[in-house]
Amino acid sequence: MGFQFNVKEDISISQMVLKRDPSGAIKLHAFVGSDTQKSPVAKILVDMPERIHRRQLARNRKANQELHDVLSFLRLNYSGRVDAKDLSCGMDPNKTPDVIARIEGEDLSVETMQLILPGVTKHENAQSRWCHFERITDWMLERSDQLASRLRAHRGCVVYVGFDEEVRRTLRIRPDHMPKMVTDFLASYVPTPDLIQTSEDGLVRASWMPIRRPPSLTAFEQAFGFRLGVSYDQTLTRADLLSEFQRLVHSHDKKGADMLLVTIGTPTREGWKFPSSEIIAMGIRSEPDPLAGCAPTNVSGVAIFDAVHSTVRWVSGSDQILPSF
Repeated sequence: MGFQFNVKEDISISQMVLKRDPSGAIKLHAFVGSDTQKSPVAKILVDMPERIHRRQLARNRKANQELHDVLSFLRLNYSGRVDAKDLSCGMDPNKTPDVIARIEGEDLSVETMQLILPGVTKHENAQSRWCHFERITDWMLERSDQLASRLRAHRGCVVYVGFDEEVRRTLRIRPDHMPKMVTDFLASYVPTPDLIQTSEDGLVRASWMPIRRPPSLTAFEQAFGFRLGVSYDQTLTRADLLSEFQRLVHSHDKKGADMLLVTIGTPTREGWKFPSSEIIAMGIRSEPDPLAGCAPTNVSGVAIFDAVHSTVRWVSGSDQILPSF
C-alpha cells in the first residue's frame, strides 16, 4: 500500500520511520532527513494514536493529565520514591502553578505542558486534528445500523483516509458535511490495497491495508468490521518544532511556579498517546539549545521530560531546584 504526499521542498531523506500495532496496522509512518541548509526535516504521513483511557470516564481531565505527567517525571528523578499522595493540584486551575509536590517537607510548584506535533495552521495540533477526525467516526458509529451494510466491502482492513484542505477551502465545504462525504466516498469504492483512490473532486483519498484481528476491538470496529485511520501530508521543519517549543515555554513562564515541565510522549488529557512523539523527541534531543538563548524570566528552571525514552533534560536551570531526599 502507499500514501500520497507532495514534496514541495528540496529534502534529502536519510531515514524512514515505520511503526505498527499488534494487528499489523501502520500507526506511524514518517521520513526524516534534511533540507538544503542541512537543517532537520520530517515528513509525517500517518500518526494514529492509541487511546490509554476513555475520555467519557475521565473526570477533571486537565488536572489528571498534569498530575500524571509531574508524577512520572518525579518518579524518574527520585527512582520511584514519590507517590501520588505527595502531589496536589494548584489552588486555581486557571492560574499558576498546575501542580504542587510535597517532597521531604518542601513544596515544589510546577507549571506543566505537553509538546505534541504542531499543525499546519496556527490553532491546530495533532490533538485537535485527531478530535476533528473523531467527529467523522462518531457520526458513522451513531448511524452504524444503516451504514454497516453499505461499507461491508472494507471489512478486515484499516482504511487510511486523507483530505486535501486546499480543495475543501476552495469548495467551501463545512466540517459538519465531511462525515457524510467520507461515508459516501467509501461506499463507492472497493478496497484496492495497492492503489490510492481519490474522489472526483479531489477532496478525499483513501488507501487500504488488510490487518489481523486486533486483540481487542473498538466500538467502531465491532460495528463495521474495519478500522478507519487518517493519513496526512505534513512537513515538520526544525524551525516549526523550535517555534512551538519556545511558544509553549514563554506562554507558561509566569510567577508562582518554581519550574516548567515540558513533556513529550505522555497521554493527552483526552487519553491519546501519539506515535509522532518519537519524531518530536528525536528533533528536540538533537538541539543543543532549544530555547535559543532566551531563558525564562519568572521560573528557576525548565526541564524536558521525554517519556518515549525515559530521559530528563534541563534546558534552563538544573535539577538543583528539586528538593533533596
